[in-house]
Amino acid sequence: MLYYPLSLGRSVPELLRVFERLQFHAREKLATSVNWTPGAPAVYPAPTNQEALGKCPKEDGGKPNLKAWWLKTTS
Repeated sequence: MLYYPLSLGRSVPELLRVFERLQFHAREKLATSVNWTPGAPAVYPAPTNQEALGKCPKEDGGKPNLKAWWLKTTS
């Protein structure tokens, strides 16, 4: 459901864009950027806390470096 004030008007192309991206995400489990087009690289979703802790580079002493972050896209 999309909700915004009636005074803003509606854009059918924007609604179709949203539906297309939602269907893509449901099918592929990938995220899309604002100007994404079909066939362009998509973004892997952010990892869960446990996944992130497992993938973070380790500091001296084996403690995860929580400041390390990455953006992973498809090719």
